Amino acid sequence: MIATSPDVLVNTLSAVAHLTRRGLYDRAADEAKALARRYPRDPRPWAELAHALVAAGRREQGLHAIKRFERLSPNTPASLNLTGRLYSLADLPARALPFFRRAAEAQPQNGRYVYDLAAAQRMTGAIDLAQKTVQRAIDLDPSNTEALWVRSDLRQATPQQNNIEDLERRLSPALAPEAEVFIRYALVRECEEAGEWARAFSHLERGAALRRQGRSYSVGRDVAGLEALRRHQNRGAVAAAGPGSNDPRPIFVVGLPRTGTTLVERVLSGHPKVRSIGESWAFDRTLLDLARAAGLDSAEGTLARGGLGLSMVELGDGYCAAASYGMAPKLRWVDKQPRNYLNIAMIRAALPRAGLVLVDRSPMDACWAIYKTLFRGDSYQFSADLIDLAEYYAAWRRLTNHWLDAFGETMVHVRYEALVQTFSEEARRLTAGCGLDWTPSCLAFHKSPTPSSTASAVQIRRPVYTSSVGLWRRYAAQLEPLAERLRALGVEVD
Repeated sequence: MIATSPDVLVNTLSAVAHLTRRGLYDRAADEAKALARRYPRDPRPWAELAHALVAAGRREQGLHAIKRFERLSPNTPASLNLTGRLYSLADLPARALPFFRRAAEAQPQNGRYVYDLAAAQRMTGAIDLAQKTVQRAIDLDPSNTEALWVRSDLRQATPQQNNIEDLERRLSPALAPEAEVFIRYALVRECEEAGEWARAFSHLERGAALRRQGRSYSVGRDVAGLEALRRHQNRGAVAAAGPGSNDPRPIFVVGLPRTGTTLVERVLSGHPKVRSIGESWAFDRTLLDLARAAGLDSAEGTLARGGLGLSMVELGDGYCAAASYGMAPKLRWVDKQPRNYLNIAMIRAALPRAGLVLVDRSPMDACWAIYKTLFRGDSYQFSADLIDLAEYYAAWRRLTNHWLDAFGETMVHVRYEALVQTFSEEARRLTAGCGLDWTPSCLAFHKSPTPSSTASAVQIRRPVYTSSVGLWRRYAAQLEPLAERLRALGVEVD
């Protein structure tokens, strides 16, 4: 952006970006801060700093860096698009949208800019507009297979109207694995919606195999982490912990992905006294910072053993300060980070007055929904293999049963099947359990303009439906290895 910048700056920026790609976010942020101090009028260090801070879960600091970048950067299509991408990374698609629109309007033939605009339109609920925009992005850049995947998400396929033939024509041995994955998962969605069950599963097997290529994942490590929590964190350990924060505002919605957590979030955030902060990393970030300051290893097993010895009031108050940044002081908020199911004992100790909702779903429907979802990055790596999925699910079930035994009277336990089949009744029970007075707006979740960055961003724009209940039975033969392993691990398969 500043052509005359020294080569050393360019090289160091490249090194910072490499640290961020490797997941070394704190190191990247430190390097970027040093660059920003040395070159205070150059926007590029601020962009790298914003990226590293947001990725590290330091959203408040990241937003300050984004705003600094926005002020310093030239009014070019590239800068506008990058500003939009940074706001999207910070889970603020509504704030990102006008930057993407301006970039795409300035360079309407730039397929990348048009695609980023379509993705933001999808997240902000402009579904019809997003369909047109993403098709334009595909026309401009047919090699953008991520756009093909989004296109399939934006409209339900039918036997008469779908993109199946078009998608299958695009498959070729020359495709890079990561590009093929998007097409395969787009085909899974469209084939299933069109009733092509065997075809859907065939594409899913290939897509999941591609996701597993070259990875070094061991489900045993994840299972060991869940078991450590079950051994070391219980009612007695929470009672023995130091006093927590008295703040009653947070409502945590936890559960495995694709089990109804977003639907629950939308019901709650339909209340006029509640806002959603999306899938926030604020609790983990605050916990890890306290652990580091106390010299406690951040490994899950170590935190399971010693985490409750940290200052619970600092954890609770620190989390609330980070999570409520920019929010009116009396509003409550929903934190829908599914993986906070790992933190239930810590949440109960640090925030004893917070709302806590555990969302559950029948085992085979839950596992099928997880297996067929294309998660981004390193999230939920167990989802790409049926046996890994069974191992993780069984360990998760043991842990959540443990949480319910220890803290069930202070939690709202929601079953997905009950929620969609008796929606009004369950919505009332849910809001009452979170200390909220009833309002009919909680039933109109699909009309809410609130953006969503989750895999359910399109589904939540539709009224509640029950067609996913028992859907796994369409694949009963193909999923028998999963069912058999779950039974062997003590999970009752419906």
